[in-house]
Amino acid sequence: KEPYSLFEIQHIAKKEDKCDNLMNNLMNKLNELNKQNKEESKCKPRNTFIIGDVNVQEICNQKPVYDNLYASHEKLKMLHCKLIPKSSPCKYEDIPIELHAEIACNEKKQPVHFECSI
Repeated sequence: KEPYSLFEIQHIAKKEDKCDNLMNNLMNKLNELNKQNKEESKCKPRNTFIIGDVNVQEICNQKPVYDNLYASHEKLKMLHCKLIPKSSPCKYEDIPIELHAEIACNEKKQPVHFECSI
């Protein structure tokens, strides 16, 4: 599986997406990928998704902020999903934010890790 497609699953969302759906899809995909470990993850405590049609690949073509970390020039609309404690099944709070995204890119200039929003 290409690192970018995994990054997309983990950190890219559509405008109408909600945290509960996004996080459940993400956990299903991660559990699918981790089947060989025989380890099912339950609820991820938090995750941030970039909303809309953002070419994240372009961020990797900029000058790095530090080492292999790159930051978006513009503020991006994002959705921060935070687990609601003791919820079963996993329920998440939708927290819309608008910040610069900082992502790690591999040597092929592909996004591989969402570092933070600044």
